[in-house]
Amino acid sequence: MSRRAPGLLIISVLLPLMGMLLVLQAAYDSLILWILFIVVALAVFVVGVTSAATASRRPSPSDEARLDELEPLRPEEGNER
Repeated sequence: MSRRAPGLLIISVLLPLMGMLLVLQAAYDSLILWILFIVVALAVFVVGVTSAATASRRPSPSDEARLDELEPLRPEEGNER
């Protein structure tokens, strides 16, 4: 994949943070850590949905190749047969 995916970079940072918060919450049984875990989990969800939506809107190189094949011939090229 030649395009950069900043959403995946953000998720790759947030997922270990989620794990650390979960371990800390289990160790210290703190409400603040539980709330932070929920906030980070929601952030992972939002970033994942946003990156999936932007990736589905962008045309892929294979789509561009298919469109090139489907373009109609110019009138001059069609009359040469």
